[in-house]
Amino acid sequence: RPWSKVILSALSVRVFANCLNAAVVPSMYIYMTSTFCEGFLPTTLSSTHFGRKLSPTKQKLNVPQCRSIEDCGRKTDKHRMQLTQSTGENAGETTQLNRVIINTENNTPRNEQKPSLIKDSVFQQDVASTLLIALIVGALTGIGVSIFKLSIDEVRKFSYSLDLVQFHSSAFQAAFIPAIGGLVVSLLGLAGEFSPGLRGQVAELDAEFLSKRRDVKHPFRYLRKTLAAVATLGTGCSLGPEGPSVEVGMSTTRVLLNSSILKEKFNLSRKQGRLLLSCGAAAGVSAGFDAPISAVFFVLEIVQAAFIAEQKASNSATNQNDDALSSSNDDGIDSVSSRESIQSVLLASVMSAGVSRQILQDHLTLKLNAYSLTNPFLELPLYLLLGALCGITAFAFSQFAKIAKDAFEGSGPIGQIPPFYRPIVGGLVSGVVGLAFPQILFFGYETLNSLLANRSLPTSTMLELLVVKAFTTAVAAGSGLVGGTFAPSLFLGGMLGASFHNIVEGVLHTVNVAMDSSMFTIADVPAYAMVGGASVLAALFRAPLTGSLLVFELSHDYNVILPLMASAGAGSLVADVVETAFQAREKRKSLNSVAW
Repeated sequence: RPWSKVILSALSVRVFANCLNAAVVPSMYIYMTSTFCEGFLPTTLSSTHFGRKLSPTKQKLNVPQCRSIEDCGRKTDKHRMQLTQSTGENAGETTQLNRVIINTENNTPRNEQKPSLIKDSVFQQDVASTLLIALIVGALTGIGVSIFKLSIDEVRKFSYSLDLVQFHSSAFQAAFIPAIGGLVVSLLGLAGEFSPGLRGQVAELDAEFLSKRRDVKHPFRYLRKTLAAVATLGTGCSLGPEGPSVEVGMSTTRVLLNSSILKEKFNLSRKQGRLLLSCGAAAGVSAGFDAPISAVFFVLEIVQAAFIAEQKASNSATNQNDDALSSSNDDGIDSVSSRESIQSVLLASVMSAGVSRQILQDHLTLKLNAYSLTNPFLELPLYLLLGALCGITAFAFSQFAKIAKDAFEGSGPIGQIPPFYRPIVGGLVSGVVGLAFPQILFFGYETLNSLLANRSLPTSTMLELLVVKAFTTAVAAGSGLVGGTFAPSLFLGGMLGASFHNIVEGVLHTVNVAMDSSMFTIADVPAYAMVGGASVLAALFRAPLTGSLLVFELSHDYNVILPLMASAGAGSLVADVVETAFQAREKRKSLNSVAW
C-alpha cells in the first residue's frame, strides 16, 4: 500500500541516520527500503485486483490468497467452480475473470506458474515482517542492555562508597557486600524459577510452537533474572555481564512473540521464532561489547550449535509423533546461515549497537590499544604456543565449573546447604577472596583495561589471579548467582597472555645478552593479553571466529587478525582434543568399575 511504503521509508531513514555511520547509511537504507516495499507489493491474485475489473457483486466472492503451495490448486478450483455456476447475467464477467487469470499466469498451466507466484509472495512478506520485527528487537535490546549496564554501575557505586568501605578499603566487613548481592538473588528466586539460558529458551520456544499454543510467560519472569544479575554484578561477584545481556535480547524477543499485537498482525512460524530468538541473542552481544560483526558470528557459531544440540536432545529424549517430526524437519529450523536469516541478524545487531552507543558512548566498555607485530617469524610460533596453553586453560576452567556445580547440587557437605543460602555462600566466597585479590571482583573492565594499557603486574601476581579468578568464578556460577563467563574468560586469557609474554621476554632477553644482539624482540604486554583473552574465549565456547573478530572490532587494527586467528584456532583445537581424551578416559574408568 502506498502509505505503508511512505511510512516504512521515512522510518528507515530516521532510524538509520541516527544509528549508523555515514559510510554505511546509503547502502543499508536503499537495501532495507527496497526490501520492505517489495514485501508489500501486490504480487498475488486477490479480490482487490479482481475488483478493479469486475462489478461490485463479484467483489463479494472474496477470493482469498493461498498460504501454501499444496492449498493453492484446491482453492483456485473451488472458486472457478463458484464462478462457473454463476447466473447468466454474470457469464460475461466470468469469462473476463478467467481471462484475467490466464493473462496473469502468462498463458502457462495453472499448476506450473501460480504456486511459484504465491510462494514468492508469501516468502517476501515473511522476510519483510521478520526484518521489521528484527529492527524492533535490536532497538529494544540496545535500550535494555544500556539500562542493565548503567544499573550495575550505579549499584556498584552505592555498594562500595559506603562509609564502612571508605573507612578502610581492606576491612573484613567489605567481604559481606557480595554476600548481600547473593541474598538479593535468593529473595528474587523466591518468586519462582528464573528464565532459562540459551538452550532453555530454545526448548521453551519449540514446545510452544509444537503444541500449537502459546503459554504466555509473564514479563516479570525475565525481569527478575535481570535484576538478579544487577545485584550479582553490582556487588562485585566474580561473573560477567555479557551472558545476561544475551538473555536480555532473547527475553525481549520472547515478550514480543507473546504480545497480542504481534500475534494478530503476523502469523509467525517456528523457523521465524528461532530466527528472531537469534536476532535477540546477536543484539545482546552487540550491545554488550559494542561489536556488531562479532555478534553475527556468535549466532553462527554458538546459537546455531545450541539449536542443533537442542533439536537432537529433544528428538532422542521424547517420542515425537510423525507429524511433529515432519514439521520439524520441513521448517529447516537449524539453519540461521541463509541469506535471509543473516539479513535479519545483521539488522538487529547493527541497530542494537547503534542504540547502545548513543546511550553509553564509550562508558562501561572494554578498551583495547593498537597492536604491533614486531617479529612475525618469531612471534607467530609463540602465538600458536599461547593458543595451546589457552586451550588447556579453558578446559581446566570448564572442569572447575562442573566440579563446583556438582558440589552444590550433589549429596556431599556443600550439597546439604539449602538452595536459598547457596547464592549467599557464593557471594561470600567472592568477597573473602576479594580481600586478598580485589582484581577478581567485577568492577567493570578496570583491571583488564589497565593491563591492556601496558600497566603490567608482576608475573607471579598474574598467575595467582589466573587461578583465583577461575576458582571464584566457578563457585559463583555453581552457587546460583546470575552472570556470564564471557568477561571472566577474557580476564583469564589476559592474565595468561601477559604472564606468557613476561616469561618469554625474560628468556629472549637472556639469549640477546648472551649473543650481544637485539635480534629476538617481541611485542609489548597488551598484544599478548589481547590475543590470550580472545583465545581462551574461543576455546571455552568453541567459537574461534567470534573470539578473533571480537578483539579485531574492539582494537580497530587489522594487524591483529593473523596472530588472533592462529592462536584462537589452536586454542579451540587443543581444547577439543583434551576434552575428548578426558571423556574417553572417564568412560574407560566407568567401564572398569562396572567390570570389577
